[in-house]
Amino acid sequence: MRFPYHGAGVAIIDSENRVLLGCRSKKPFMNRWSVPGGGREVLLNETPIQTAFRETLEETGIDLTCVEKTGLGSWSLKVPFFSWTTFFFRIDGYPVENLKPCEFSVLKFVSFDEIKTLGLRPFSRFELGKLKKKIQNG
Repeated sequence: MRFPYHGAGVAIIDSENRVLLGCRSKKPFMNRWSVPGGGREVLLNETPIQTAFRETLEETGIDLTCVEKTGLGSWSLKVPFFSWTTFFFRIDGYPVENLKPCEFSVLKFVSFDEIKTLGLRPFSRFELGKLKKKIQNG
């Protein structure tokens, strides 16, 4: 990871309010669970949402430009030399067997109760906590 770092990801929720998470198979954050996402392509002058969609496609095989989705908001973390935005989307009925983990050893939908038992990447508890509140508040 190089600084300054600008990244983005997507938290995908299914019809059972489970979140798509993966166990990272590469550094940084190897063996930590997170939403799909990664760093901005500076040469492409990507926006955060473009970064999030590209990373989701690369890491899961889900092309968010081609699936029906409902936006649920976003969460951002900004500190000197580091920024991250996670976009929240509901996608109902996506076939799990179509998932193509690339940078994950495991990729699956997990409940918020199960999330408590996972070793998450730094700041994931905050982003997923915000998502849980959005779902509970409608």
